[in-house]
Amino acid sequence: MTVLHSVDFFPSGNASVAIEPRLPQADFPEHHHDFHEIVIVEHGTGIHVFNGQPYTITGGTVCFVRDHDRHLYEHTDNLCLTNVLYRSPDRFQFLAGLNQLLPQEQDGQYPSHWRVN
Repeated sequence: MTVLHSVDFFPSGNASVAIEPRLPQADFPEHHHDFHEIVIVEHGTGIHVFNGQPYTITGGTVCFVRDHDRHLYEHTDNLCLTNVLYRSPDRFQFLAGLNQLLPQEQDGQYPSHWRVN
């Protein structure tokens, strides 16, 4: 499985956040990374296979991916994403109190995909 490393995406060793637009996002094999990610789907469609579970994603879908989660994209059709990458919740101070807005783990599960308008 492919591992994506923060040194390839963050502009410096001190940067806590990086923005990676995917315009469009092509099919991409299963991978995980050493950083967290918030995926914002702008438009288009695709299947996001997340820890083995397929989810149909369309414009307005937001996905929360932790550093140890495995995911891939397949059957993409003009899928345009903005990925907000951050090294860890503790270092992501871009928005004060962000952790209150992110899904919280309950009984070993957490909601990874949700819709916004």
